[in-house]
Amino acid sequence: MKSLAAFAIFLLAIAVVWELLASLGGFNRLLFPSLTSIFSRMGRMLASGELFTETVATLSRMFLGYAVAIMVGVPVGLWMGRSRLAEDLFGPLVNFLLPIPALALVPLFVLWFGLTLKAAILIISITSAMPIIVNTWSGSKTIDPIFPRVASSMGVTGTRFFMKVVLPSALPSIMIGLRQGLAMAWRAAIGAEFFAVAATGLGIRMFEAKDYIQMDVILSLLVVIMAVSIVLDKLIFAPLEARTIERWGMGGGT
Repeated sequence: MKSLAAFAIFLLAIAVVWELLASLGGFNRLLFPSLTSIFSRMGRMLASGELFTETVATLSRMFLGYAVAIMVGVPVGLWMGRSRLAEDLFGPLVNFLLPIPALALVPLFVLWFGLTLKAAILIISITSAMPIIVNTWSGSKTIDPIFPRVASSMGVTGTRFFMKVVLPSALPSIMIGLRQGLAMAWRAAIGAEFFAVAATGLGIRMFEAKDYIQMDVILSLLVVIMAVSIVLDKLIFAPLEARTIERWGMGGGT
């Protein structure tokens, strides 16, 4: 409750400063609209169903790319943590791709795949897979040495050892990676839509609004992007991660 109250006060302060600048700052109202104009436009977009359609389209692409990232990132990270060969094979590639921003990949994928949704999905997948791989790798590698010894003394080996020891120990780190990967997927989805060919999407609508100098539309969509990000992270993943760490908190994350 204290965090929510602090966040609400922060948002209120931003709103007051914005209104003062819009009213008294002498800015062009077309480029610096008031909050009344922004939320009025948002209300009309909600009433028409446009905002819902654009948000669902972007979320669909994001979750598709995110699902691919999970299916690739978690197994690869676990393999790297338990195999020196896999670590030597994939480690340099992961370290190379990790610091690269999503938008830096856009020209490359546009040249390879054109202005298509395939390019957007691949950008989302690669960008969100990196933190998933790194945290899963770290979690599965830094298992407390006592656990394998205890498991060995009890005859727990092979698949049972993986399911009973490795996976539970790495699960807190995996959840941290999934949470970071989701945030990266959301950002990459918005950025990739600036260049992908599609009929709907928050990024696509923002890019169109820029051409018509519809600043109230752009700012309305930014509010929606921020709201969706908060819901995904704070209301869904943060409690899930906290329960996972409380239940299986045997390992650490990066």
